[in-house]
Amino acid sequence: MTNKIGHIIACAEAFNTPNGEMVLKQPLNTINLLSLPSYYTFVVAVGMIHLTPQKYNSIVKLTSPSGKELAVNNMEFEVEALLEGGPPGGDGGFNVNFRNLVFEEEGDHVISVELNEDRKTLILPVFKKNL
Repeated sequence: MTNKIGHIIACAEAFNTPNGEMVLKQPLNTINLLSLPSYYTFVVAVGMIHLTPQKYNSIVKLTSPSGKELAVNNMEFEVEALLEGGPPGGDGGFNVNFRNLVFEEEGDHVISVELNEDRKTLILPVFKKNL
């Protein structure tokens, strides 16, 4: 069975153009902060593939290196019947905005996404800038 989570991307901002295209602004490989603890705002974009008509439950979690859950987002949605003659599975996506999230420690933070029984993770290192 194919994992239905196509991608997880952390970025500074995500928005749709007037043409309906999704734009991910400033993808993040790391987060560099001036001090700790510190507030930081970013977006996690999740792409989904091979969706079939059914109900889905998604859970997006951000966990610190010490194992503390910093944020949890839970969303339920339903995919309706696919178009006749179209591809065998649909695709889609959603964004989760983390606004003014408090980072208290450096290290590898884990963004985990669950979509029904599928799971995928992204490591997002957080560093304090040396001034």
